[in-house]
Amino acid sequence: MTKPQGPSVQALAHRLAECPQDFLGDPFLDGAGSVHSAALVSDVFLTMGRNVLNGAEAQAIGQAGGTKRKRVNRLRIIQVACWLLGGDWFAGRKDLCDEAYSFLKEGLDDVAYYVDAGLFVTDQDRREELARLMLAALGLTPEGETETQARDRLAGLDSAARHKVIQETKKAEERAKKIREEQAKKAAEAAAAKTSRE
Repeated sequence: MTKPQGPSVQALAHRLAECPQDFLGDPFLDGAGSVHSAALVSDVFLTMGRNVLNGAEAQAIGQAGGTKRKRVNRLRIIQVACWLLGGDWFAGRKDLCDEAYSFLKEGLDDVAYYVDAGLFVTDQDRREELARLMLAALGLTPEGETETQARDRLAGLDSAARHKVIQETKKAEERAKKIREEQAKKAAEAAAAKTSRE
């Protein structure tokens, strides 16, 4: 089944570039911070035609593992994503609320580990990445693109996937280096043994 068309990536990226600094404020976490992230999500859902978050949903938005720095960054990214979902195209789109909630609750966890929230406002590639991540999570294809084009472009921008590939490459290089060192050591031992026999 073909995915429905959403707004254009360019329009979403433009909206992200205009994100007010308030959305990048420190989230209320562990008794400190000024922005209540779950309240922002509730506001967005009201605009989309859904009820505000219930207590369990609000708590789930705020929960994530990792260091406090990662948790703060994740909530700041959620706040920026709320700005994106607050655009005109999503107003009254109650049909997208379940997917939007899942995206906000857990769809940003990986990227929060690698990308500072502010880059989703200031950096062109990261704006496009967030727009594409959101559209994919909502089951939408960007306006003017095929599903294949959208998938390929997101794959090229995916920060979390890129970092995983880099980490796997580093591990493979370390394994190869260790093998070369072991082979050199064995060769040296064999040469020493041969010399002592002579």
